[in-house]
Amino acid sequence: MGVLVNFSPEIRDWILHNLDRGCAGADLVESMISHNFEPAIARGLVDAFMRARREGAAPPQEAVMIEDVVAEYRYEASRLAPGTVIHTADREIAVFARLERPVIALLGGFTVNFLWCLFLNAKNKTFGDYVKKDSPILANIFFGAVAGAIWTCQFIAFKTGEPQMGKQGYVGWAVLMASSIMFSGALGVMLGEWKGTSTRTRSLLFTGLFVLLGSAVIAGYSGKLGQAAAASKAPVEAPAAK
Repeated sequence: MGVLVNFSPEIRDWILHNLDRGCAGADLVESMISHNFEPAIARGLVDAFMRARREGAAPPQEAVMIEDVVAEYRYEASRLAPGTVIHTADREIAVFARLERPVIALLGGFTVNFLWCLFLNAKNKTFGDYVKKDSPILANIFFGAVAGAIWTCQFIAFKTGEPQMGKQGYVGWAVLMASSIMFSGALGVMLGEWKGTSTRTRSLLFTGLFVLLGSAVIAGYSGKLGQAAAASKAPVEAPAAK
């Protein structure tokens, strides 16, 4: 069932102006949603103007029929500004980290690893190791938990430090991933994990680390270029929904 959506001349001129500037339709929709437009209505309005352009027809004038409009759930806007500094009336409070929309982000990784461990237990017939009297069960659980906590801390530290990087934040994820592999590889070399391997094997290791470093640099630079291009075509501020 369709809904007839009326819009003001201001909205019409705003959409046409930004399409003339070469802005992407998705950017216009995002800007309209940030100004209290229902997502389905914002997409329907922008799609109608873009469809008219593709077909060589006149743009809509006062109203658009939008099919299958269903109100989507929208998170309540946070009353705190983004970042790790909370501004109050008489002071600024620095916090370690913030999580505005909690999600189970690591469930996929846990599921894969858990099932793989069960598969190896079944294949090697080692389920009995969990109940052996001479097995260091508590120590294994403790060190496993410590390893998991340290691994998770990389993401906490990353999201805590990212706001401090300002406009250079685009390179953060590339640096995190490259550092994880490079430092673990270097630590393996220092601890002797690569002893006994051939010169060719070690050469491939160092070549891989060098390529990884180069790819991180390229990824960071491409992110900077993409950021600059997006800024040049960002839509002007959308009118507020009425």
